[in-house]
Amino acid sequence: MSENYEKFWVSQVGILIRDKRCLVLEFASHPGRWGLPGGRIDKNEASAEHAFRREILEELGFENFAILGIIGHETWYNPENQPVCAVAHLIKNNLDDIELSDEHISMQWIKEEQIDEIDFLWPCSAEFIKNGFTFNKNLCQN
Repeated sequence: MSENYEKFWVSQVGILIRDKRCLVLEFASHPGRWGLPGGRIDKNEASAEHAFRREILEELGFENFAILGIIGHETWYNPENQPVCAVAHLIKNNLDDIELSDEHISMQWIKEEQIDEIDFLWPCSAEFIKNGFTFNKNLCQN
């Protein structure tokens, strides 16, 4: 068996859309750069869904939210040359107030036409958000 393969970080993010706007968060570690709530799966975590729910609780303060589906995935090498595998989920929570963690310094709700104006840290964030708007529109029509 060949040892010539990559080991990826697995990270998951949530696309939260309310009133035709998507939540984006400004990173405390990268002021002026934006992203989506979520994070990596920890070693020995029970499941990918458990990890994702833990991250949303930590970053937004939500215990209850629906995972409507996977809307995108991508892989790339981060600036430290570590391979990242990202999975984006469309999530729904229309009731709870957002309580940002100290990982983020601000938040904003963006319209679909504003996506390309945002300086995202992840290279695939804009595509994930566009997919989220499309998926969300299709759900609302059915």
